[in-house]
Amino acid sequence: MLNTGEIQAMLKITINPKVLNALRAAFPLPANSAEKALTKYVEILEAQVFRALHSNRTPADRKLGLYVMALTEFSQKGPYIGGAGKKTRLHAWLKANNLELVQPVVIGSNLTGALSRVKLSKLVQLDDLPDDLDLLLPAAQTTSEIDEVLTGGSEENAKLFDFLYPDYYSYTSDKKRFEVFDVLPVNTKSLRHYIVWLATASKKIAPKQKETYLRQAKTILGIALHTNGILFQRKKQSAFGRMYYNGISVQTVNKEMRRAILGDAWMYDVRSAVITWKMTFASELLALSNVNADYRKVFSCTLLYLEDRRDFMATVIRDTFDTTTKVPSELMVPMIKQAITAIGFGAGLKSKGWKNVDGTWSVPSMADIFKNKDERDRFIRSPLIQGFFQEQSSLDTYLYSNALAMKPKLFAKEMFKAEKRTSKAKVIAYLYQQSETHVMNLIRGFLVANDRKLLANIHDAVVVRKKLSFDLKHEIELQVREHTGNNFWALAESKLHKYNDPLEI
Repeated sequence: MLNTGEIQAMLKITINPKVLNALRAAFPLPANSAEKALTKYVEILEAQVFRALHSNRTPADRKLGLYVMALTEFSQKGPYIGGAGKKTRLHAWLKANNLELVQPVVIGSNLTGALSRVKLSKLVQLDDLPDDLDLLLPAAQTTSEIDEVLTGGSEENAKLFDFLYPDYYSYTSDKKRFEVFDVLPVNTKSLRHYIVWLATASKKIAPKQKETYLRQAKTILGIALHTNGILFQRKKQSAFGRMYYNGISVQTVNKEMRRAILGDAWMYDVRSAVITWKMTFASELLALSNVNADYRKVFSCTLLYLEDRRDFMATVIRDTFDTTTKVPSELMVPMIKQAITAIGFGAGLKSKGWKNVDGTWSVPSMADIFKNKDERDRFIRSPLIQGFFQEQSSLDTYLYSNALAMKPKLFAKEMFKAEKRTSKAKVIAYLYQQSETHVMNLIRGFLVANDRKLLANIHDAVVVRKKLSFDLKHEIELQVREHTGNNFWALAESKLHKYNDPLEI
């Protein structure tokens, strides 16, 4: 395991001197016992913080300065302080004397296995990236020198790997390892160029966000340099159906870093996936409701979004933004798309979404998307959005009622609860992710059958090295439509470009 000295190149924690002074005063004997105990405690803290920074840290955690930790590492496994007959855990002593280094905000549970969310106290200073990285990089002249600046060198990379993958060598065969990990190929040259650009040339990224990106990229590069270009992504199967990864992965990084990691490649994602999936049930809903109407008329707004998104977006943008807006034109479509997706997952036009067990929101509220109240109100009043929302609500109600009738025991489980009743949005998310998994398995299976190696899986998208031919892409779409009975399934195609050297070394 990494100790304080070995992890110092990656992060460093400095403790206010008054903590050690208080310890020395309370425990002068045995000699140096205060220093030794505090050093061991800080080692545990650094390891916990390092692990938290490289887990799937939520935006809310980053905003509030929270870290996911196992408090038992401090309270039950941390160092003792004091002589014979007077020994006490240092963690308990710090708390009793108002010298806590970590302050619990959300307490974990032994029953569920949920870890605690804590804040670092004002007695702790965290430095996890060198301030002079942008100065050191231009001075480096060779690839090895750059790697030394970015990751600390081969010895540190090996220790980083052992820290993040302590169980890797316990698996006796590749088959067993692949049951635990997905393998992601990393273009180390492209990623190196991305880090150099991020540290020396990026201008529009907020400092805290840049720190997160640099930390993630440096970690991935360090691992890839140790493994000859591979990042091992630890699988985490969601109860809802999706495959996630514990820790840093291709799913958790931003889009620019993703293309830097993968280099030149092609990504194929399901177009308007959740909205498309719901249209599977449109005719069924009308038939069971004894509504004698053409589903194309009843669901005209949804179909406009699926079949002529440019017209849909132009209309909603015109309804939402006026000449006084401060939203850049290139961000308008992503904002509207995010709001549409939230509605698709069951968010109300004025609701806050639904809450996870850990306190995070799974569906963003309209207030999170549209910060300007006037623009938010205009979006909500848009006739096209009003129609779209009503159509989605009718599908949600049908899917929700049908699910509860078909599998009442499943949807009575705690993970579907929201206050005193089962959450409709959670049920919709569960049903969708089950279908998404089925559709993506079809796509992946068809690619493999046609000798197309998968580089990465990102929920409703796959990445391959070479562009699919028109015929192959069309055949995949036809296969999915035939298996699902839904003719709206389609793949959007996008080219990923590697990062080139901004310093022209």
